[in-house]
Amino acid sequence: MSLLSFVSLLLLLPTTLCSPFPQLSHPLLSRQNTTIPQAEAWSITAISLHFMGSNTGLGWPGQPWPENKKFNTSLEFTVATPTGDAVCTGNWKEGTGDGFEGECVDERGAENVEGGPNKRETGAWTWWLSETYQTGTHHITNNSPGNPDSYLTCLSGPPLDGIRCAMNGVMSARGDVVLEVERLRKPNV
Repeated sequence: MSLLSFVSLLLLLPTTLCSPFPQLSHPLLSRQNTTIPQAEAWSITAISLHFMGSNTGLGWPGQPWPENKKFNTSLEFTVATPTGDAVCTGNWKEGTGDGFEGECVDERGAENVEGGPNKRETGAWTWWLSETYQTGTHHITNNSPGNPDSYLTCLSGPPLDGIRCAMNGVMSARGDVVLEVERLRKPNV
């Protein structure tokens, strides 16, 4: 399950979005507001991840996935910020991070947060989100209940269903992932 060693969340927060997302129509802060917000904490309150994994569940370990049964990795998580919750969803080609498509939508329905994977090395990923002038990170692992950063329990399902991961499972730390968010320098507006 090396794919799950990936979730090191890096939250970058500019006023506008960059690829793969369109420009914001309703940014969290007015373009006239150039004040950098104070440091704060955000919480990731839910994470759900589904991916193929190396074993199909049919026959012997390592048996290749049938072409017609392959699927993209999908991720959904909720970030609680002082301005409200944002639900982020995304998917990408299994095992690569290539072709990432995703969005984050806040409680108002505005696409004001962006996110996506950046592959650093096999099994190591950086996840980023962006909103307004702040950044925060948290490394997340899985299936290590003694590790305080192990927020995900990942279990394989029936044959050809892959692996599903969620927070607060039997093999993970309990509670929200707390991100200490710090200020970035004032952007050009």
